[in-house]
Amino acid sequence: MVTSLCVKCGHENEHEVDDAGEAGVECQSCGTGYDAILYDVRSFGARRDPKSGYTAYTIGVGRPNGDISTIEFDTKEEIVVQTGASISVSYYAGLPKYLLDRSVRKFWELQKGTGCGALMLLVSAIAVAVPVALLLLSAIG
Repeated sequence: MVTSLCVKCGHENEHEVDDAGEAGVECQSCGTGYDAILYDVRSFGARRDPKSGYTAYTIGVGRPNGDISTIEFDTKEEIVVQTGASISVSYYAGLPKYLLDRSVRKFWELQKGTGCGALMLLVSAIAVAVPVALLLLSAIG
């Protein structure tokens, strides 16, 4: 069993994952659907921007099926995971929201405000930006 954190209410959900370490999860508390992926940490890097207070993290990861990839995110949270650690990451709208270091049972919130309200804001911004961009392109051409 793998534990992940609901991207909306923060409830800890236990579930199975497939051979690639992935699971589509429906929160047992609020019913929100999100994706969770199980990884093994292969490398860990961080670079802090003193002006903004954010740290850019890059985590090299492997999946149970042997696929290798990278997770990248910026956060003000201080995150430390060890090479070889098993982690699960909860995703909302394709973005990592929570990371659980399974070896020490510690969660970190990677993206604040990426719940439903932030997605609506993103969709609204795109709905405004696309017509403006098309208008500008038509004026230029």
